[in-house]
Amino acid sequence: MSSIKIENIPDRLLKRLKASAAVNHTSIEKEVLMCIEKTLMGNNKNKMSSSEKAFIVIDQLGLSYKGSELKKYMESCL
Repeated sequence: MSSIKIENIPDRLLKRLKASAAVNHTSIEKEVLMCIEKTLMGNNKNKMSSSEKAFIVIDQLGLSYKGSELKKYMESCL
C-alpha cells in the first residue's frame, strides 16, 4: 500500500479530524482515508451527519471537547 505525507494542515481542520476520529473510534489516518474515499468515490451526497454538524458548531464557538463526551451528548439528544 502506498503512503502520502500531508503538511501544513490548518489547525481547525486538524481539530475536526481528531474529533471525528475519536467519535468513530479510529485513527486520524483512517479518518482521512474515509473522508477521501467518500469524496472521490461519490458516496458524499452533500449530507452532513449530526456529528459533523456538531463539530462545526463547536469549532465555530471555539469550545473544546472529547469525542466520547460529544457522542454521549448527541445520543442523549435523540
